[in-house]
Amino acid sequence: MDSTLIILKIVAIYYTFSGLMMIFKRQTLALVFKDFFSHPSVPWVTGVFMVAFGGLLVLTHNTWIGDWKTILVTIMSWLILIKGLVYMIWPDKMGNTVKGFRIWSIPAGIIVFIIGIILFTI
Repeated sequence: MDSTLIILKIVAIYYTFSGLMMIFKRQTLALVFKDFFSHPSVPWVTGVFMVAFGGLLVLTHNTWIGDWKTILVTIMSWLILIKGLVYMIWPDKMGNTVKGFRIWSIPAGIIVFIIGIILFTI
């Protein structure tokens, strides 16, 4: 199994379980998000790890030519890196995006779950 498929399978597992959590444990996740953004150091440290992980993925898998799976992994790698930077630079903006979590958690959870299942079957 090549690195593209390994990364896709890891993302698939993450999306599948995240989608299930968003659907069935939305109240718990709402509390987690509230606690997460109430401590300024937590988003920053998370951003540092995401920048490191996303940077590692970008450095090792920055391939814009190839099949759609390869390009998808490259786009996901850049998105992880950018999200980490946003956590570090604008944690309040990220905190504002999750305030209405209970309203959109089930539809978003279903979408994330389906994406995870699709990626897992590739």
